[in-house]
Formats: sequence, C-alpha cells, structure tokens
Amino acid sequence: MSIIKAKSFLHEYKIRARDKDINSLSGRQGRADLTYFVNVNIFNSLNIQENETILDIGCGDLTFFKIVEKNFNNCTLEGILPTSEEIEKVNKEINFKEYKNKTQISKAFSFKLPFCDNKFDKVVINGVLLLLSKEEVDKTLNEISRVSKNNATIYIGELPFVDEFKDKSYGNSIIKWLLYGLKNRGFRYFFNSLKTVFISLFSKKQMILGVKEHYFINKEDFIKKAKKYDLVLKECFFNKQIDVNKNIINSSTRYDYIFKIEKKRD
Repeated sequence: MSIIKAKSFLHEYKIRARDKDINSLSGRQGRADLTYFVNVNIFNSLNIQENETILDIGCGDLTFFKIVEKNFNNCTLEGILPTSEEIEKVNKEINFKEYKNKTQISKAFSFKLPFCDNKFDKVVINGVLLLLSKEEVDKTLNEISRVSKNNATIYIGELPFVDEFKDKSYGNSIIKWLLYGLKNRGFRYFFNSLKTVFISLFSKKQMILGVKEHYFINKEDFIKKAKKYDLVLKECFFNKQIDVNKNIINSSTRYDYIFKIEKKRD
C-alpha cells in the first residue's frame, strides 16, 4: 500500500520527489500538459529579453526553464526548491550541461533567498504563496523585492482569494473524498479518483493525502500588502488552466498577478 498522509506541505513535496514522474514536483502528477500550459502563459506574460537574470521560486520540474531554454541562449536562470529530495530528483533527471543558458538550482526557502541584492530582472513564484504562513508570505515579498532590480517584473501565480477547502468536510477519509468528487465533479472525476486509489492500494504507486489548509487573501488586500514591499501592480487576472480535453478554464478561486518593482527604500 502506498497511500501516505502528508504532515505538512514540505513533507508532501519530499514525498512527491520519490515519484518516477518528475512532473510530480509541480504538484500536477500525470498532467505534464497542464504544467506546460501554465508555464507557457507565464513565459508569454514576462517579455523576457536576452541576457536577463531570472529567478523561479519553487521551480518544480523546471518546465519554465525548459521553455526559456528553447527561446534564449544567454540568460542566467536560478531556481530554488525547499527540499534536498527535490534537488536530487531534478539533478538526476536533467542534464544541465546541455543547457545553453547558465542554469543553477539551489535548496532554499522563498522567505530566505540566498542571493545578493538587486540581482534579478524577472522573478516567478507560481503556486507557492498558498503553501506559506501569513508571516512567511510577508517575508517572501520582502525578499523578492530585495533580490530584484528596480523595474524588475514579478509574476505571482495561483494565489487563492477564497478558502478552497471551505465546505470540503471529507478530511483524510478516502471514501468521503470519493463521494464528494462524485457529487460535485461528476462520474468521470469519481472514476479516475477511484482508479488512483486502487492503483495505490495494489502497487507501489503513491497516493498522497495532502494538507487541508492554505493561505488565501482577497485581491485588494494582497495588492496593498505587495505595495508595502515596492511591488506595484500592473496586471491581475484569473488563473487559467486546461482540462484533460484541452479546454481552457478560468479559475473561480485564484488570481495571477504581474507586478513591477518600484523601489523607494534604497
């Protein structure tokens, strides 16, 4: 049996690093198409230029860097992951010697970045802030501001503006989770979920019972919070995803934000 209850988000991503599918590091196991779609949208929003220095906080399976690699030759790419297990997985799966752009992955947390001041032209942090505490979110915004150049572009993605676990009372009960999926998301979702459970029960394929809470903040409050750290809003829009049939879906619970750094505290 390979059904595991995660004690924390950090523990969850340690577990994900054991999976044969490197895409599990993105939190989208079995959905490399979705990971690619999300990262192409980020790439298209950033107006990256040759010779820029780019930071991806929570770089996952490096899909974003792979897209940059296809389009540029002389950028400097820095990624961070919070666990040794994830770093080991990435280094095992990806041959950085083949990269044209200078690329390095480091073990670090978003709220304590191991980089000098005013280093980056672009910063991406997608699907990370929701995993942090309120205090860690503030520290992360401060760190992003510190390591970014003035006028740098910051992409903050997949930040919930409501509690996504409200009314989801199934906790860690697999049966209740399956019945919730059947009632709220239909038979196809129920069948695929049931299949996942059976595969985990009778093979070494792991299934993770994840943490049932996350950080969320409404749009107006987050924009005010970010501005305290010199992040000035340029765009805000609903996060976009695709379903298994390639239909584009606007999220009903998450925004993506694009900010510019306008430093007043140097």
